[in-house]
Amino acid sequence: GPPPTATPASGGHLLGTLGYHQLATLGFQPSILVNATPVGMHPDADAAPVDLAAMSLPPRLVYDLVYNPSPTILMRHAAALGIPAVDGLAMLHLQADLSWDLFRRL
Repeated sequence: GPPPTATPASGGHLLGTLGYHQLATLGFQPSILVNATPVGMHPDADAAPVDLAAMSLPPRLVYDLVYNPSPTILMRHAAALGIPAVDGLAMLHLQADLSWDLFRRL
C-alpha cells in the first residue's frame, strides 16, 4: 500500500515536521501562525487546531484560512490574548478574481 503520511494527530513525525501539540513547547515566537486545515469549520466548528494560551510564546498574528464561520474558535482565542487574527475570506476573493481573469483569457 501507499506509505503512511503525517497528520496533525500523529505529530508529523513521519515527515520530520512538527505537530500542533509540539508548538507549545518550542520556545520561539512565530511571527505568523497559519491554520491551513479544515479544523474550525463544520463539522469541527467548535475546535481549534492549537491551544494558543498553552504556547510559551504565542504568535504575533493568526491567519486562519477558514472563512466560515468567522470568527473561528482559533480567531476568538487569539483575540482574547490580544493577538490580531485574520480569516481566509480575502484570500477566497483574491482566488476568485484570479480565476475569473484566467477564465476571461480562454
